[in-house]
Amino acid sequence: MMGLYLLFLAVVWLAVAIGLVSLLTRYLPARWRKNPLRALLILALLPLPIVDDILGGIQFKQLCKENSVIHVDRATAEGRTVYLADVPLRELSGTWVPITVVEWRYVDAKTGDTVLSYNVLTAASGLFHLTSVPLTFKGYCAPGGSGRVADDLLKQLHITVIKRPTTAGPR
Repeated sequence: MMGLYLLFLAVVWLAVAIGLVSLLTRYLPARWRKNPLRALLILALLPLPIVDDILGGIQFKQLCKENSVIHVDRATAEGRTVYLADVPLRELSGTWVPITVVEWRYVDAKTGDTVLSYNVLTAASGLFHLTSVPLTFKGYCAPGGSGRVADDLLKQLHITVIKRPTTAGPR
């Protein structure tokens, strides 16, 4: 179904591009240069709906490379009891497509020190929002391609993960 939707959008955009080019070149003299100019303008307009998606993919790939690292001191992390801290989502600004960073931070249950942390990045579609996910790249990035690498590391280091302690509020 998604394929039909995208095909429909591509045909509509092609019709819009041809219409725009026809309007822009209507008053040009009917010399031999008019048709090549029209073809060049159509070729320039066709990728516009996904250009931010393409550029966003390049930017996302670089951000993924920088952020897909697990931070842990293996010597001090061994055998500790931790819980997953509540860290708010962070929206990156100045990106071609909306990118959200989720920080996974495992905190020592006794001391409150961060024992293990890593980031997961997700991207949404670009300017035209043809779909909710990017069309030209995978919009998900975590260490090792998934969070399972961190889970495996927790097991290797014999780290016990408990539920986050709740703070008792007023009754």
